[in-house]
Amino acid sequence: MNTGRFPFLGQRTRSGPTADHLDIGTAYVALRFGLIAGDWWGQSNTVAGTKRRPGSEGRRACAKHVAIVTAAQAASLGLACVVTGRRLDLSRVVTGLAVNGASHFWADRRTGWETFIKEYLGKAEFYEKGKLKSEEYGTDCLATGAHMLDRTWHDAWNIAAAVYLAGLRAGRGGRIHAEYAPDTGRYE
Repeated sequence: MNTGRFPFLGQRTRSGPTADHLDIGTAYVALRFGLIAGDWWGQSNTVAGTKRRPGSEGRRACAKHVAIVTAAQAASLGLACVVTGRRLDLSRVVTGLAVNGASHFWADRRTGWETFIKEYLGKAEFYEKGKLKSEEYGTDCLATGAHMLDRTWHDAWNIAAAVYLAGLRAGRGGRIHAEYAPDTGRYE
């Protein structure tokens, strides 16, 4: 067990999660809280207005935004571990947050994501909902189809990251499971 500066980061085990690892629900709540803190409270108006622009200016702004969200999620996960007395595997934290951050960057840049949502998923009409209302009143409207799809996209990746962080994996038939360890009599 890691007894150094960050005791909530446990040693990697070959058999998967144990009872002292953070569970999926707690990991999800921590990731969701970090997303809200970083996405809504940590994002400046400048970054929000620039992150979708073409070229390096937009990419830099979006990368800054994703770094803030990822840092908030990491802090939230660390706090959850301290409060619950449970731990996480450092390599899973790094990988889970990196994949989550990459999906966030892709969605927030909107270039390929918007095409994916509108054309491949057939959500063009829903994506555009609420825009006319906000244009009519000359104000931004958070209750747009694009915003709702953005939220659910990020939530889906937060759920996937929580499952991964908890150390669970899909088995035969796609079921999420932990492996049974006969020597301890526990599912790990």
